[in-house]
Amino acid sequence: MVNILKSPCKSAQKIILNSLVFVLVFVIVPAASACELPQWQAVYTIAKYSTEVARLTMSLQTKDHTAQYRLHSKAVGLLATFSSEELTETSELKQAGNKSWQLIKFSQQRIKDTQRQQQFTVQQTNAELIAEGVAENKLFKLNVPAPAWDRSSVQLALTCDLLATDKPRQAYDYNIIDNGQLLTYHFEYLGTDNTRITDKQFDTYIFERISGDRSTKFWLAPTLQFMPVRMEQYKQGKLHLSMTLDIPAAEKS
Repeated sequence: MVNILKSPCKSAQKIILNSLVFVLVFVIVPAASACELPQWQAVYTIAKYSTEVARLTMSLQTKDHTAQYRLHSKAVGLLATFSSEELTETSELKQAGNKSWQLIKFSQQRIKDTQRQQQFTVQQTNAELIAEGVAENKLFKLNVPAPAWDRSSVQLALTCDLLATDKPRQAYDYNIIDNGQLLTYHFEYLGTDNTRITDKQFDTYIFERISGDRSTKFWLAPTLQFMPVRMEQYKQGKLHLSMTLDIPAAEKS
């Protein structure tokens, strides 16, 4: 288990959390790759225009062919003086007999902005999935081609894909259930990079997702079971938001 955990206004707060949500949708041919998911947990620093604005905790726990992936963000620094908003996203998955993973439940909870929450379940019917739940206080029911993921668990699909091969594909497309809609996310593999986080070096794979005038790059580390160690989000070509893995002093080199 990889363990790195030991280690200004309302409108501005919404912009930060919306950006964080986009960040978490990042990572991962819709594929039902078979793998044994590694347990891990980590903490990240979120910065906007080089100023720390939030802390993000990610954790993946597995037991008896089930998995729970949890993301929790909380405002810090100057932003915390204006808002106590917190965002928690929880994905629950089960493993089939062929060791492929399937999303069965997702929830997104906010402490204050409760109008923008969502939760749903996913059930298998023949060759399709049925997603049913509530998004922004509206009921929805969708027929979804399998496999399908939420904005968070899609990272686990990419993890399985990367664990199953020595060389990444050029592009990855995934079915995403988000706010009562079926969406497709497209990610491009850009190559490798030796990335410095604080005083520690990581060999990483770089992926990019483009959406309108916004592009987001992600650095994933094979030595950490393809955990993200860095993220950079650009708007109209300018750095807007970044996410960096926190490294405890004992693990710096």
